[in-house]
Amino acid sequence: MKKNIFLLVILILFYSCSKETLPAPKSLLVELLRSPEKAVITDSEPEFSWIFPTEGIKQSASRILVASSQSILQEGEADYWDSEKIITNESININYNGKSLSPNQSYLWKVKIWDIDGKESEYSEPQQFHTSEFSNKADTFPGKSDYVQLTNKSWVSEDRGTSTFNKIKPIKFENVSSGRWFADFGKAAFGTLELLINSLDSNQAVEIFLGERKNLDFTVNKDPGRSNIGFEKHNIVLKKGLHKYIVKIPPHHSGAPNTQKLPPFYPEVLPFRYVEINGDGEIVDIKEVSQQALYYPFDDAASAFTSSDTTLNQVWELCKYTLKATPFLGLYADGNRERMPYEADAYIQQLGHYCVDREYSIGRYTTNFLMYNPSWPTE
Repeated sequence: MKKNIFLLVILILFYSCSKETLPAPKSLLVELLRSPEKAVITDSEPEFSWIFPTEGIKQSASRILVASSQSILQEGEADYWDSEKIITNESININYNGKSLSPNQSYLWKVKIWDIDGKESEYSEPQQFHTSEFSNKADTFPGKSDYVQLTNKSWVSEDRGTSTFNKIKPIKFENVSSGRWFADFGKAAFGTLELLINSLDSNQAVEIFLGERKNLDFTVNKDPGRSNIGFEKHNIVLKKGLHKYIVKIPPHHSGAPNTQKLPPFYPEVLPFRYVEINGDGEIVDIKEVSQQALYYPFDDAASAFTSSDTTLNQVWELCKYTLKATPFLGLYADGNRERMPYEADAYIQQLGHYCVDREYSIGRYTTNFLMYNPSWPTE
């Protein structure tokens, strides 16, 4: 009896192994965009990419489906492209080869693969992408990325990710003394400030300082000296009762020839970590403050590092966060000075960005921009 059970177990294991399948491909890209549903594509023949599962040894074939809706994204039914099984080990920049795509439309695609032992995977999760106008005749330079509004009224960029605002709570916020409040957000970010304020009277004013340095008495440092680590002062006139307010920062002006501007549908931003607020403490009560930080898409989980050296760990975190916080304009620029790209700076930032995140579209766009809009130094 025991022998028969043992043979049965062996047969089950053998059968399971013979039917083993690969995990589905993951981390799909269209035109090097990991979130193409949050952008529009100007290439009428886009390129597809994916990551081969680590459980396999090497890819031997793939099959791509592209359709105009989820319901018809099936083998033999995909109305735009069914590549059928293609013998290839390539999984990067596979050129679209189906029915002509139309501009200003949405599509879905998915892929499955085979390994060198003939094991077949399931299809990946479908990924959506949108097309824009395919002609760039009106662009000021080839490949210029404009902003396009989708049918859901959201604004997105052409061929690159779109920076979005993130609400950050302070790590420290306190009423330091009567009529004076101080907030520390832990990290500097390019953004603006949102406040929830209760006022017992109308036309009361509060004085707000946004800065990158603080003093020991929990105020914003107002002596930048010769550095660019500065501050800005803003005033808000309050309405009676409990209301939300956004600090309106004036447009950034640098005078640089290639300075980059935020899209017109976004409020202006500046770099700050600390906030000092002054008002009449008997009438005004600051209930909440939040940093509205503008970030280019960034995957915090894409990279990690730790060591036995605390200082080295802090250096890593500082460098990683810098590469998250600085590309808020959608290309590699010099921060908040001229807000323009420089060739050598952009190259260094691009290499660093590759080390901490799977992001390629911003590097491609910056390089393309500088080919047609070089900076004045010979870099």
